[in-house]
Amino acid sequence: MLKESIDLHRLGRLDEAEKGYRRHLAEKPDDADALHLLGLLRHQRGDAAEAAELIARARSLAPAQAGIELSLGTLCFQAGEFEASRAHYERALEMDPNIGPAHSGLGQLAVMRGDREDAERHFRTALRTGEDAQALSGLGSLLLERDDMEGALRHLGRAADLAPNDPMIQLSLGRAFAKRGTTSFAERAFENALRLKPDFHTARQMTFYGCVQEMATFVIYVKHRERAAAEGDDCLRSIYDYIARDEIAHCRFYQGVIKVLLDEDRPGTLADMAHVFANFQMPGVGIVPDYDARILKMREAGIDRSVFIQKVYMPILKYLGVSRHEMLAAQRAAIGERQDARARALVDGAASA
Repeated sequence: MLKESIDLHRLGRLDEAEKGYRRHLAEKPDDADALHLLGLLRHQRGDAAEAAELIARARSLAPAQAGIELSLGTLCFQAGEFEASRAHYERALEMDPNIGPAHSGLGQLAVMRGDREDAERHFRTALRTGEDAQALSGLGSLLLERDDMEGALRHLGRAADLAPNDPMIQLSLGRAFAKRGTTSFAERAFENALRLKPDFHTARQMTFYGCVQEMATFVIYVKHRERAAAEGDDCLRSIYDYIARDEIAHCRFYQGVIKVLLDEDRPGTLADMAHVFANFQMPGVGIVPDYDARILKMREAGIDRSVFIQKVYMPILKYLGVSRHEMLAAQRAAIGERQDARARALVDGAASA
């Protein structure tokens, strides 16, 4: 019965697999493998609480199973409990040093804390144990940062082959193609990312988000460069200068695309720009540990909303040839559409009551 349930689980027939696991556990309630697998299934279905409870119970019954530690590490990572995640990954590797996904997870955690060297070491170790989409993507992204375009595209392309439904891999692949100047391939990858994770509903919105994010990052690095210069650290000032140049080059690429889109469909592009400005968040939100506390530190250093308006919002509009009044009109229209949608929803709800 358990083998049949595992086969159904692998085929994505989750209802049947869950029924099979539960029938098996009714007869063998202390089967750690079944508890572990049912926990993974419940996690797939969005029930994080039951998933954690089932996998923790499996761990209590089989404390030496590296796979269970790996699963707990992944659950903690996705819940934002990064220190607990690292502890589980490290325990899994103590039990079995050849678990590639544990190295991949530690690599992701190293990226988040800014330790590129440790991240690359873990990604490469993971890949020595076998192909792993997340390790390929992580290493490809690091190579992209170093402008190793051939290596980045090789790793990111293979990651996309292994995990075609991962939107973040598609997004990274699109960035690599865009940086190389192969815009048709970049557009296809961005469209795949949007299809898989439509937080921004059009390719124009994704492109403009890239423009705003790169400009904001440029401004932040310029502030860092000024701070380093004020403190007399010429080496650090030069480093920030090079990074800032890289960020503004990325921004100019996106701005060039937006100019073309404005020529093709100005009202639609303005509406998408208004949507992005209204919903903009830096990509670290929900990922970087203690993000809110770090934002407070940045405000203390003089990077706040007024700086965003003066150094990001207004320069972007000026470069694109969009007046402030034109953008405000587009933003007011977007607000009106949202209010109309809410009113229609209330009417529909009342009619069906």
